[in-house]
Amino acid sequence: MAENVPVNEVNESGSGAPKGLSRRQFLRNSAVVAGAGLLAVACEAPQTVTVEVPAEQMVLRMWTTRFFNPNINLHLNEEAQNAGRDIGFAVDVQAIPGGFQEFAAKLSAAAEGGTLPDIFSPQLATQTFMRDGRMLPIQEVWDEVGDGLGGWHPTAERNFMLDGVGYMLDIGFAPAFMHIREDLVNEAGFTLPFADLDEMVAFGLEYTNADENLYGLGFAYGVSDDLMHLQPLMWAFGGAAFNEEGDITIDSPENIEALQWYTDLYTVHEVVPPAAVNWEGGGNNQGYLTGQIATAMNPGSILAAVRRGDTPIEDLLDKTYLAPWPQRTPEIGPQAQTEAGQAFGINKESNFPDEAQDVLRHLWSPDVYVKMMQMGQSYLFPALMGAYEDPYFSEDRWNRQVVENVVPIMRDESWPATPAPWTSMWLTWAGRACSRVILDGLSAAEAMKEAHDIVAQAREDFLSA
Repeated sequence: MAENVPVNEVNESGSGAPKGLSRRQFLRNSAVVAGAGLLAVACEAPQTVTVEVPAEQMVLRMWTTRFFNPNINLHLNEEAQNAGRDIGFAVDVQAIPGGFQEFAAKLSAAAEGGTLPDIFSPQLATQTFMRDGRMLPIQEVWDEVGDGLGGWHPTAERNFMLDGVGYMLDIGFAPAFMHIREDLVNEAGFTLPFADLDEMVAFGLEYTNADENLYGLGFAYGVSDDLMHLQPLMWAFGGAAFNEEGDITIDSPENIEALQWYTDLYTVHEVVPPAAVNWEGGGNNQGYLTGQIATAMNPGSILAAVRRGDTPIEDLLDKTYLAPWPQRTPEIGPQAQTEAGQAFGINKESNFPDEAQDVLRHLWSPDVYVKMMQMGQSYLFPALMGAYEDPYFSEDRWNRQVVENVVPIMRDESWPATPAPWTSMWLTWAGRACSRVILDGLSAAEAMKEAHDIVAQAREDFLSA
């Protein structure tokens, strides 16, 4: 007799911690986030799809958050099924909707209840799960996959190895880069790339026309997309959120100067739309796609939308140029931040560790992996260096701009510290610091001191939980 096994199954979309998870545990594993970056986004719950599986067939369970581009979800699902057929297993892939904190809380509850799936992406709980011994070391698979595609990018090694051992396979990165209207820049008498931050501001001042709702710069100041704007700018000013020892350095003079410069774009130069302080994650996207702003800092979701033609602006793709933050000084140079990405590993308590490793081998085999990157439509960039040789990255004009100018310099949000459960404070302090200056009248120094205290308290809460 056959049974129905869900391929994509959703959980309840409750707003708090799942049943069986204490508030402290929920805060430890979700509000205090770990070193892996964020690639997936919350979206509408899909319908449950089922496949008929013979009752005697063994089942491997796999959990993932939802990727920004649904084509990635479909490809991952299809290839997981192909991998399962090769080893005589059904692979039950569940794409879990909801926010990242919800997913981390669900993982934590499953870990405590002994119901973790065989294969999963820990996402925000990555560093916690690796350090707590919940992940199976998979160094042999890590080496095989790396050897097959030119080796792992250093950012993948920083985030998904522990003490020199590989634990998870990274799908890819979502670096944030500037989408720039090259045609408008040229019409204003400038050329790309901008020589430095001052030249970029000069363009913003020249182009902005508030009466016509046109702005030269379109950076975010709210709680969404904020860290990918502010933190690499701090690097350009010689600062960072942490030092190499992992000490919190958010209120350093360099970081205060960076915040002052960044908020001055809004309050003094007025080259940013007034609504930018309240933008949610898609505000800058829509501003660029509709022509309100001439520049936007974002992962490639904007570029993907431009490629699809989701814009009223004719030939917007041909008018777009991609680049990192311009340099402030030649000594430090341009800067870019990337999300470390969604990586998959194996539950150490899995009953089928060998078969689970075979599934990962298939998903990260060269043809399957490169197709996955192509499905990302310039939102994903490879964690495996050999994939950059594919024409999609080596010959496409816009991907090549990112590969040449962003990928070599991009750093994850923990840099220069070693990733740890408290060095990735996504959405917890950067946007708040901006709004405290712009809306509440705090000085940049006061806002950064407050941000420093927020992160310090989060670290203390995590360590004492």
